[in-house]
Amino acid sequence: MQNLDADSLLLGLPDLSKGPYWSDVWANAWPDLRLITRIDITYGNTHVTRPRFFSRLGKRGVDLWRQGWVDKSVCVVTGAGSRFVPIAELFDSAATVLREGAPPTDVYAHVDALEQRLLEVPADIFLLSLGPTATVLAARLSRRGRRAIDIGHITSSYRTVFLGDARPEHQPMNTDRRRG
Repeated sequence: MQNLDADSLLLGLPDLSKGPYWSDVWANAWPDLRLITRIDITYGNTHVTRPRFFSRLGKRGVDLWRQGWVDKSVCVVTGAGSRFVPIAELFDSAATVLREGAPPTDVYAHVDALEQRLLEVPADIFLLSLGPTATVLAARLSRRGRRAIDIGHITSSYRTVFLGDARPEHQPMNTDRRRG
């Protein structure tokens, strides 16, 4: 994190929560994470793309996200068969939504080529749903003056809270869902 430009990149960390899953994650990850975590910057919260966010904020949470790309050209970058679908409820405030594909697995092996390809795409914002590679790619694009967000499971989380679908990890891969 020494090369982090805190003015152009916001890193997020998960909530400190008392649930067994996240307590275990923090107990296992923190000894290594604290060695590389800077205390001189502000961190975001990774749960903004999770069901917890929409459960707590409801429609206001949806409106906050929609404001992020209002009248902007958006490029969604997902792996083949991804659960991510740019649904109208979240994305119809964008001027345009186009999609760039990536391999369905092992995306990091292709991150250099993907970054180069995306630099040619005329988009105001890149929304990345590529697992851990999305975080790396967002940082790389921000260094090149492009706005990118690791959007994670935002649409699946929306569907969990507002449509009663299973939690994001338990939703089926996208084979025949409508595409936005």
